[in-house]
Amino acid sequence: NYKLILPVDIPEDLRVTLLLKAPNPYGVLSSKAVGEPPFNLSVIFAIRNAIDSAKRDVGNNVWY
Repeated sequence: NYKLILPVDIPEDLRVTLLLKAPNPYGVLSSKAVGEPPFNLSVIFAIRNAIDSAKRDVGNNVWY
């Protein structure tokens, strides 16, 4: 069984670096990753933006 990566699986301190000049001739169009990782990251940031917007709507501008 394939287990999907969920937001709970991502560590609180996530640091990402990009490799320069690291070709991947075996990936689709030389891609490094496909599938869930970019999708899951976009969901986390969308949720955070929604929370930030809701906080601003009630006058709470404190960063968390």
